[in-house]
Amino acid sequence: MVEQAIIVNTFGVLYYKQGEYEKAFLEYQKAMNLNPEDPNPYYNLACVSSITNKPDIALEYLKKTIKLNPEYKEMISKEQDLDNLRNLEEFRKLIS
Repeated sequence: MVEQAIIVNTFGVLYYKQGEYEKAFLEYQKAMNLNPEDPNPYYNLACVSSITNKPDIALEYLKKTIKLNPEYKEMISKEQDLDNLRNLEEFRKLIS
């Protein structure tokens, strides 16, 4: 299942890079369901949710990302796709 989750997540990345955010979101969800212990799909779901102006959803996925791997905080603090969230107090608390 882990290998399949990586492949599915990669399809999500490809859709994301093409601006097909809805398709990317669905692929990331599939990857998350295949390997719920991998923080990557949660992180990617947060990015696509931020880009599509769904800050509440993005924050929930960021919380799950950090819970699975706190080392993601640094990457989250620099990720441009999360710029929509930077002014939110909850976002600042997450990365502090």
